[in-house]
Amino acid sequence: MTGRSELDNCVLQWVQNPLPLTERPFRELAQQAGCSEADAIAAIRRLKEQGYIRRYRAQLDYKRLGRVATLVTASVPTEKLDTVAAGVSAIEGVSHNYLRNHKFNLWFTCQDESFERIEAILGKLTGQTGVEFRALPAETVYKLDVRFDPAGPSEKDFLAGGYQPAGETGEVVELTADQRQALRLLQEDIALTVSPLSPDLLKIAQKLSDKGVIRRIAAVLDHRKLGYTVNVMLAAVVEKARMDAAGKAMASRAAVSHCYQRRTFAGWPYNLFAMIHAGRMEDVQRFIDELAEEYRICDYTLLPTVREFKKKPVFYS
Repeated sequence: MTGRSELDNCVLQWVQNPLPLTERPFRELAQQAGCSEADAIAAIRRLKEQGYIRRYRAQLDYKRLGRVATLVTASVPTEKLDTVAAGVSAIEGVSHNYLRNHKFNLWFTCQDESFERIEAILGKLTGQTGVEFRALPAETVYKLDVRFDPAGPSEKDFLAGGYQPAGETGEVVELTADQRQALRLLQEDIALTVSPLSPDLLKIAQKLSDKGVIRRIAAVLDHRKLGYTVNVMLAAVVEKARMDAAGKAMASRAAVSHCYQRRTFAGWPYNLFAMIHAGRMEDVQRFIDELAEEYRICDYTLLPTVREFKKKPVFYS
């Protein structure tokens, strides 16, 4: 039992989908939930106040904005951890920063205008902290789709589904002054009103969506409050001939929110990464054991999330 009403679960499912770019987008939710538009909006507000909805805003394709990103790791001594983590979190281009249970214990994502600029940032960090930072850029994106079942974790999260390609990112989009201003507004949480987007903002949002700059306007839920308390990053060594098959198999599971082939570095042979969310560690282990047997994965490591230092989207101005 979740302790939430059927309406609450319907709302939490719906808000993770793309917001309809219409004058009154919440009417569709009301129709699906069998309630009034006012009740649907009130439910979203309440669930946001209760912390189930962390944010509700535009999710952007950073590549369309001329940005690059990479996963970064470091082995940070315990006595330096808080200081180093705070320094990392203070970087504007860092969106996620976690402590994980491994020798390489600090993991974060960093964005900027080029990989050269990111390397410069990491070099400066090394000079300030005495800690070496290693970048693991993505070579293939198999999945980037963070959604959770409001009913909570279950065995069906690990059932194979149809593989949906992550999609190729197109060319960089040059934004007009009006589009930049609109993008600044759309990165704030949307107003929970009957008509959250003005007619002018709605038109620009549709254009930015058509160009791929806006992936979707949707809510991000607090998965831990839904019962997804086990959050583990898998890093596996996968042979090149089996990489695509293994990556797609991983990505087809609802329990997996992110899946990438990444560049390795000396002392780190793992090239397939996946973020797995569940309610029990034994469910994750069983899933990994099955995948390892099917795709002949002999070497992997599991890196559970121990502490969240930062989880905040990069703001584009």
